[in-house]
Amino acid sequence: MQLPAPYLLAADGVDVYRNFVLPIPTTARRYVRAVELAPGNARVVHHAFMRIDPTRESARKDAMDPEPGFAGLHTPATAQPPAGQFLSWQPGKIASAEPEELAWVLEKGCDLVLQMHLRPSGKPETVQPSVAFYFTERPPTKTPFKFGLMTYDINIPAGTQDYSVKQRYQLPVDVDVLKVLPHAHYLARTMDATARLPDGSSRPLFRIANWDFNWQGDYAYQTPVFLPKGTSISIAYTYDNSTNNARNPHHPPQPVRYGINSSDEMAELWLQVLPRRAEDLAVLEKDNAPITYQRALAYNDYLLRQDPNNARAHVEQGKAYLFLNRANEARASLRRALELRNDDDEPHYFLGLLHRLQGDLVTAQSEFDAAIAINPENAKAHGNLGLVLVQQGRLEEAAERFRTALRLNPDDTIARQNLERLRQK
Repeated sequence: MQLPAPYLLAADGVDVYRNFVLPIPTTARRYVRAVELAPGNARVVHHAFMRIDPTRESARKDAMDPEPGFAGLHTPATAQPPAGQFLSWQPGKIASAEPEELAWVLEKGCDLVLQMHLRPSGKPETVQPSVAFYFTERPPTKTPFKFGLMTYDINIPAGTQDYSVKQRYQLPVDVDVLKVLPHAHYLARTMDATARLPDGSSRPLFRIANWDFNWQGDYAYQTPVFLPKGTSISIAYTYDNSTNNARNPHHPPQPVRYGINSSDEMAELWLQVLPRRAEDLAVLEKDNAPITYQRALAYNDYLLRQDPNNARAHVEQGKAYLFLNRANEARASLRRALELRNDDDEPHYFLGLLHRLQGDLVTAQSEFDAAIAINPENAKAHGNLGLVLVQQGRLEEAAERFRTALRLNPDDTIARQNLERLRQK
């Protein structure tokens, strides 16, 4: 698949985040072993993330923008990477096939959402990426899990040669580590990841002695690395912000903090693991959920420091507060998002979810109705409105909402289960 028309990147200005939507021309369920991205202009592509949207939500946002794709760091919530997969591209990344047992399911009628971080080069550039999918006929039998160690607490003084950051995570279950994906920008020099086992022994997971931003990607172990429950995984990255670092983008060196531009810095390690027991996948998901939401708060705090009127960041902050059971803060963030942009359906949807969880069905219905009025294709709003109508005893109306949710998103298992319950009454 290729982006039908090239995107024109301006010669100068700040880094650009652009989301391109490509319909995937499959007519039946397929099983994907590998995905290969040709960036379409590697000179200006910092990285790319790939997500799958089973709904038309990403296409709707694309249609609202006159240029190819749509702008921003945030894609619709319906666009997600396949569970446990490294679906990304960085300079130097090459495609590699997964074992057939770890392939992932691609349903028919989905869109590929390709989020690209683009860097102006000093002259106008065109970008026209293409993506190849490689299939297998065998359905997967195992589901990996992906989690990250990272920090936003990065503040590297100018001239510092050995600035370091650290982070750790303790495993709640036995796992086999399949792959690792480290990430930083131009100032990083050394990267270490170490596992400290429950018996006190240590095992190195990887070391990069001379990090090169222009050659990176994920690394698969020839033999998966077994780590028992209670193992503590830690990272230690060092940075050189002096004139001795030939890759330093600042001349003379300047203070550098965490940021999304290539001239800022990051410290990340992503791990793909396979739980030893299938039922432990849910344990890993539950253990990582609050970490993910706390990380979302920190990241959107960063965005709001850059622009306090970033409506989308207020929405994402509100979502994180909601799932951390901080209702008052969630309500304040979502209301602020609506003050800044009253034509966005997502704040209404999450306010509806908040009020439904608190038992305020009248306000919940009002918010879901508002979300649907703005975006009639918001499948989750239809489904949650169906749940409200069930609680109100309005069963025929509820069934119609569940049917609409399933029409918009055939993978909505909650709507399907509730519709079946209504049929049995």
